[in-house]
Amino acid sequence: LIMFDPLTGLPNRNSLHDYLDHPRASADHWSPVLFLINVDHFYEAIDSHGYAEAEHALLKVVNRICNRLRPGQFLSRTDSTKFVLVSDDNNVDSIIQQAEELRAAVALPVQVNDAEIALSLSIGISHEAGKHRDYLLSTAHYAMDYIRKTGGNGWQFFNQEMNQKATERQQMSAALKRAITDNRLRLVYQPQILTDSGALYGFEALLRWNDPVHGEVPPSRFIPLAEEVGEIENIGQWVFREACRQLAEWNSMSLAIPTISVNLSALHFRSNQLPDQVSHALEEFAIKGEQIIVEMTESMMMEQNEEIIGRIQRLRDMGVGLSIDDFSTGFSGLSKLVTLPVTEIKIDRSFVEQSLKEERIRFLL
Repeated sequence: LIMFDPLTGLPNRNSLHDYLDHPRASADHWSPVLFLINVDHFYEAIDSHGYAEAEHALLKVVNRICNRLRPGQFLSRTDSTKFVLVSDDNNVDSIIQQAEELRAAVALPVQVNDAEIALSLSIGISHEAGKHRDYLLSTAHYAMDYIRKTGGNGWQFFNQEMNQKATERQQMSAALKRAITDNRLRLVYQPQILTDSGALYGFEALLRWNDPVHGEVPPSRFIPLAEEVGEIENIGQWVFREACRQLAEWNSMSLAIPTISVNLSALHFRSNQLPDQVSHALEEFAIKGEQIIVEMTESMMMEQNEEIIGRIQRLRDMGVGLSIDDFSTGFSGLSKLVTLPVTEIKIDRSFVEQSLKEERIRFLL
């Protein structure tokens, strides 16, 4: 009773204070992020459905929140409708993603007996290195209260710089979705040349995005964003079809293009629809499978579960090549390639440059 909340079983305010005041708090590298979470409309639920059903709904909300926790995070109940989540991950993108995941987790109504109870979350976020516990709690509460008073179902940083970054990210997400809808993405084609003869080996299709407001946005910025907002699969399907369309156009002009390489994300290889999507695009544009190479990252290769290997084998059965991108950046070895029908390995540039600089490796061609 002193350290835990009797309804939810979560640590209570005393436990939270002990956790934040732990000796780790004096460590130079520890800079916690506090999410102060208020469950909106709880008291309206009591008025409409009674205290027992409202509490039951609150417990279901807590379970949904717990299912979104990441390793090492600390969740406590500090008041009847208020919870505090402490996280060590102070990367702005990760903080935003977590806040969105928490908000989305409670977006659907909670079913209690025959009633549907609609609740939402107001989330205040505080993170400033070197600030003490009371400052973080009070500023997170201030940010939460602002969201709650403006209708709830949202999140807010107390730190103005982070708010600006969050706002920019939201604007960029909206712009990316508009670009996908309005077909404003484009592909450029980087030639691959055989060094011994100077002949064309193929092209690699590279995705580019020029936004009217944000200008030329680099892939290193918008690809992770597309993954976070759930658009990466749509983008990947468009990229593959567009590459096939361009290849068909070149074929109709009697241009000898040996291959086009297309990057696919891990989500594509995890989707059981991938082989059918590839097959339909090849058929639609009358492209031979041998003219297409799909690229997967080394980290994706490390998974090597049976379903993924089965999908890759179906692609190979169509004649489609398989390239391992960024090879040597992870911890895999050549032995890992034995179980995959790999046709091409792209050794990461950093590995080659460092190896040649230190004269640790000799390439035999």
